Amino acid sequence: MEPEVRMASNSKNNNNSSFGFKPYSCNTRALTLQWVEAISRLLRQYEFLWRAHVVDFFQARLWEAVDKEWMECLSEESVHNLLLLPSGLIQDNWPTSLKEFLHSAQSLTLPRDARTSLAVHFPGLCTPSLGKVLTQGMNSKKIHEVEVLAAVIQRIANEVEAHDIIDVGAGQGYLAQVLSFEYQLSVIALDASSHHATVTNKRAERIKKHYQARMRKSHMGHHDINVPQTITHHICSDDSLASLSKVLSSSLFMRAENNRQQTLGGDRTNGSEGSCQVEIFATRNNGQTASCGTEGLAASLVLAGLHACGDLSVTMIRTFLECKEVKALISIGCCYNLLSEDCNDKKLDCYGFPLSKGVTILGIHVGRIGRDLACQSAERWRSLTPEAAIENFEIHAFRAAFQMVLQKFYPNIVETSPSVGRLGKSQRRQKAKSVLWQRQFAEESLSSSSLIDCEKQCLKMRQIDTLNSEVIFSSLNGNNSMVKKSIQRGLSFQTSENLSPKEKDSELGNRKNICNDFSKPSDSTSPAEKMLRNSSFSCGRTIDPNELDKSCRFKEYSISAFERLCLSPVPDEAVLQTWKEVEHNVELIGPYWSLRAVFGPLLETLLLLDRLLFLQEHDGIEVSMVPLFEPSISPRNIAIIARKV
Repeated sequence: MEPEVRMASNSKNNNNSSFGFKPYSCNTRALTLQWVEAISRLLRQYEFLWRAHVVDFFQARLWEAVDKEWMECLSEESVHNLLLLPSGLIQDNWPTSLKEFLHSAQSLTLPRDARTSLAVHFPGLCTPSLGKVLTQGMNSKKIHEVEVLAAVIQRIANEVEAHDIIDVGAGQGYLAQVLSFEYQLSVIALDASSHHATVTNKRAERIKKHYQARMRKSHMGHHDINVPQTITHHICSDDSLASLSKVLSSSLFMRAENNRQQTLGGDRTNGSEGSCQVEIFATRNNGQTASCGTEGLAASLVLAGLHACGDLSVTMIRTFLECKEVKALISIGCCYNLLSEDCNDKKLDCYGFPLSKGVTILGIHVGRIGRDLACQSAERWRSLTPEAAIENFEIHAFRAAFQMVLQKFYPNIVETSPSVGRLGKSQRRQKAKSVLWQRQFAEESLSSSSLIDCEKQCLKMRQIDTLNSEVIFSSLNGNNSMVKKSIQRGLSFQTSENLSPKEKDSELGNRKNICNDFSKPSDSTSPAEKMLRNSSFSCGRTIDPNELDKSCRFKEYSISAFERLCLSPVPDEAVLQTWKEVEHNVELIGPYWSLRAVFGPLLETLLLLDRLLFLQEHDGIEVSMVPLFEPSISPRNIAIIARKV
């Protein structure tokens, strides 16, 4: 009988009574600080785990720092269960100390139930489905985000009687255009990329024509249609507040001028009917407090940011507090790895973390590794297939083993903390393309009705990497003459020009048999034959990593990594010897890295609570944190929503 599986919960309906954990709240400054302090205690207790770096796994024997009983029981779990650890999976047969740790971590993590939170904070909120014209170019994730967030912004803008919405980090203007066309709000789309502004303007003009045509068909007469105004400006972290304030000032003055010209019957700025692209180059204000500089204008603004990257979300919070014209803030952050942090590594006037006095006094530093980990969501882990997870674990193992090779042959390079980039993702993309090509090739070859058609497919085989061909042949056992013969027939086929009709029929059958050799694996086939059947028909241009010996794949990984670092490769014997030294511990990397991933949502909770606490430390601010999106669709779903009261 299998042990019972349970999921720890951080819901207020679950008091975790068996472990003595109580739900945390952030309704007041004092309660938020208590929550932060509890997170701080847990992070300090397990700092050895969440601060660990993949490159040190074998060299520092990182798994030995974890409770041996934990590692033993997790090593017995399926990959599927390991992927559920960050979501709070707990099995009754696990050690009590492990269950307590997982319960504690889950109880300290922000809940992400969007349906419940929307019903509580925005009762009766209607999120209409957007038409094809507005959603053109969006994926399903973006559509979901924009539909919900636009409805929330419209509700808040009405509540605070805002005249303008500032979409910070607008990208290609998807949110701004929905707010303008669907909700008829006045919107300024702010982004650092002039290319994005151009795309936004062109897209807005296409959408505008559609709405105008629809109005004509419905005999609604002539009505002005709001089109987002685009502003191109790059906001740096050290002059962010003054910079963004100047942008707001410039945009509002331009809006007022456009409205004045409309009243007088004149053309809008730059001759564009509501869509104008402006480039602002702000200068630093010597660290002085900035104001929006909109005296004399009846300005009432809402700052909104859908996944404003890194410090940009923090800049929005500071601007909300400093500019009296900004009445409300809706900020959904992302890219925590790009946050600036007061770690004495770089001196700035202000940092992205910590923001609040409470967190600053506690002396919490998460560092680059912690900020990277905060980007890992439980939903992303849960959505991985076991096959994808195994590939990820293997790549972690390759990187850790490669670090040992570097330490032995290039110790000076190791001191510079070299990065080999995303070799794993690149290899997975190549594999996916290879599998697609294999499938297409087999289907086309097997459906060929003539020898000429089959020859066209076989010509693809002629583009062979000789070295990889040798790898395939060397991987075969001596008794695999049938498979070798099939490959050799495919490599040395004759053209049909000089063949008789009978010979052509025979040759066509032979070539189709070759494809069948590789397209119909059976349980009785040897590992080498399965490897061949799953590999490229062009004799090993891409070899299936699930069957080829891991040491060979590690050698290939090392060659690519040396190329990335512009270093001369070391002898193959040294690379393979390194892998031999670590391969008996490779199976531990999955349990270890899954356990470490539990801290991802916890660290994100800390970063968000710091921002919330910073706002709570100021008087006259009403603030809450609200999950807006379904986490399975958009894991970065928590919005900080603030109003001035």
